Amino acid sequence: MPGELRARALVGRDQELAEVTAAVAALARGDGGLLLVTGEAGVGKSRLLAEVRSYAAEAGAAVLPGRAAPGSAPLRPLSEAL
Repeated sequence: MPGELRARALVGRDQELAEVTAAVAALARGDGGLLLVTGEAGVGKSRLLAEVRSYAAEAGAAVLPGRAAPGSAPLRPLSEAL
């Protein structure tokens, strides 16, 4: 089966999704902003960001992801995003 497999529901992230939808609504009003997603490996950051991209695409906004890596420069996520 080609394509990306994803769970249909995002479980246990109600607060994070509320913040994402509020940020996307602020964009629609013309307000800028920044969301940073941090956490230990395996806690679901990538899955959450997939959901963020979906909300942003529906609103016509862009998502600029950047990733940190062990031993990388402190600003690597920002430079990767830009």
